[in-house]
Amino acid sequence: MAGTKRIAQDTFDAVVKENMDDFGMSREEAVEDARKQFELQGVNLSNIATTLSCVDQDEVPLVVAIREFTDKVNSKENMAAQEVLVKIWELLKSSSDPNESKTIAGNAGLLHSIFSALGAEDLSEEQAIVMFECLAFLIQGHPTNQEVLKGPRHVVYGWKCEGVEAIMQAMRKLPGRADVQLKGFKLCTIAALKCEPIKAAIADRGGLEMLKAALRDLSDSAPLMAEVGSCIHALATADDLSSIASKAFDTARDIHKLEMLPLIYEAFRKHKEDPDVVRELVYGLKAVSIQEDIVKSVLDEGEVELIKDGLRRHMKHANLVSRCLLFFANLAENDKAKTELCQGDVLPLIVEAMHLHARNAFAVRCGFAVFASMALRMPENTDRIIEHGGDKILLEGMRVHPKSPEVNRYAMIAIRNIVVRRPEVAPVFLEEGAEELIKRARDTHLKCADAAFDCLRDLGCEYGGLGDKAGKGSYSPYVHCDSSLDKRSQLRQGSAMVSLEEEEDA
Repeated sequence: MAGTKRIAQDTFDAVVKENMDDFGMSREEAVEDARKQFELQGVNLSNIATTLSCVDQDEVPLVVAIREFTDKVNSKENMAAQEVLVKIWELLKSSSDPNESKTIAGNAGLLHSIFSALGAEDLSEEQAIVMFECLAFLIQGHPTNQEVLKGPRHVVYGWKCEGVEAIMQAMRKLPGRADVQLKGFKLCTIAALKCEPIKAAIADRGGLEMLKAALRDLSDSAPLMAEVGSCIHALATADDLSSIASKAFDTARDIHKLEMLPLIYEAFRKHKEDPDVVRELVYGLKAVSIQEDIVKSVLDEGEVELIKDGLRRHMKHANLVSRCLLFFANLAENDKAKTELCQGDVLPLIVEAMHLHARNAFAVRCGFAVFASMALRMPENTDRIIEHGGDKILLEGMRVHPKSPEVNRYAMIAIRNIVVRRPEVAPVFLEEGAEELIKRARDTHLKCADAAFDCLRDLGCEYGGLGDKAGKGSYSPYVHCDSSLDKRSQLRQGSAMVSLEEEEDA
């Protein structure tokens, strides 16, 4: 949220009041006019409760309940505070406008009051669970509330993350309670999404050690093991594009140093019949398997067999299959790994999965990513991919998913990696219609422009420029959307003409 303009609730309310007093507008008209004024000035209003502007706060049940909860917490009446918090939680869940309720609760100080309540010496399991659930609800999809977890910010040392500290201390008080750890890790997963300071704070405050303890002592809980996998992925993934540096790679290294991988494998074996657990643990392993020594460890310990077994058992689960394919794509960045995977029985499994989920764009994209990694600098792997019909799978994927920029982009990268090492197979791709498909993708999706340029060149085709129809092909959202500025409509149509942040947020 750095660099965006913000105003206080009082400032917004003053403009609404001015509209009502000076221009005779109704409250609803005054609120709408004020909202438009500030948005035209580039002000981010995510921290403003617009529907309650100029309304007596004593008439708002949620605000009244939050004030009562804060008073109980400050006076150390923990049981009474818990009863009020349960009432607040019910109000939040039953709200007809969840985002507005989150804003109202954040402005009323609910998050800070919960942080204080979590510090109680006699914190019970039930209290911790309700507080974690409330916090998870308040910060999910609400960047302003998420920022409260990071604060305050020191001018020299940066974010102090006092909210994260309160959460981690509460989890440490109840280490053997699977339900508490489950809700706590779920909260950490949500909080760490696209937020580098929170990722770092969780890891620095013993989050990895707590994850290890859960894997070691509470592995019988399937829901907890699934959440552990999700949390590992969140902490070890560098997804905060606003940060110039990331601790995610250090976190992946620390997970390996703490010898957590064998515990993950054991949990995998224990819950191998549960697709939810397998899916999330694979997701965690995928995030961790990004460094040479970690990949080597995974290969040497023979645990690729676990992933293959999970893929075979749960082949019908598209999301699980996609994550297994991403795991293989990560491993295949290593030259030794890509050879072992391609020359063994992993490639036939990948082909089988891609045939089964040929209509699922994300699964196809993940499979193409594996092909691209396997073929890079490896002529022998290229031969084996072609033997298993990889050329037909790549082109068929482009035909079936013309609106998906990622499917087409990864297909072209894979094709290029194949023909660069084996130029003699270029005519095979051309006979099957590769040139037409590549040009269609180039003309439709600007994100595919560079890959199309390289791919056409290496296939021996004309490749100059983007063409007159750049971004305006038959599958372009600009042809179908009423407004070329309607980026969410563009995304629904499959456009790549948006930033990565916009694509992920949509």
